Amino acid sequence: MAIHVTPIPKLTSYVTSANTFGTTGTAGSSNTSIRSDAALAVFNADVPDAITFSQAGGTGAVNFASRIDHLHAMAATPGSILCRVYNNTDQSVASATATKLAMNAEQLDTDTMHDPTTNNSRITINTAGQYLCGINIQGDEGSSGHQKNYILLNNSTIIANVETQSIGGGWGRQNVITLYDFDVDDYIEAVSYQNTGSTVTVTYSAYASPIFWAVMVA
Repeated sequence: MAIHVTPIPKLTSYVTSANTFGTTGTAGSSNTSIRSDAALAVFNADVPDAITFSQAGGTGAVNFASRIDHLHAMAATPGSILCRVYNNTDQSVASATATKLAMNAEQLDTDTMHDPTTNNSRITINTAGQYLCGINIQGDEGSSGHQKNYILLNNSTIIANVETQSIGGGWGRQNVITLYDFDVDDYIEAVSYQNTGSTVTVTYSAYASPIFWAVMVA
């Protein structure tokens, strides 16, 4: 009697594809199959990250490819951050007295750095960075002693100054300029000092004195 053995067909197990992208090819080890009409998860719906200034580069960790027409968001072109203020009246500077110069008017202020009324001697840094800042000043002088104009940081540190010997007959003009790396909430003030023995005047002159300014450069 002949015995016929009918092979039992092996059951095929179908699973969701787990194929991934990598930097090298591998043979794999799974014994499962993928149907011919299965969909491979190649792209996902994540929105690309926004590009920011000073952002570090990275290889990324997501195992999905970018669509050929994907878009990265980009911050708007940053506007200039600057402040230029002045006082439209003369100011007195007593002898041997450091006098913070009031600045009651603004020509430019793009980052709310100055208030013409409250603490109007200050330019306050609201965006951290490296700034050029300076004072333009003119006035009269005595016949002895010296005069110094300087930029004062946070009411404690002189970060730039110009000092001249008094020679009488007119102060002329001085310019104080420096580059400094500021943190948020730092503030600077224009200060005038003289020890001539008498009161001198910081004179107002349109576009010349006293001018106090700061502009972000990096």
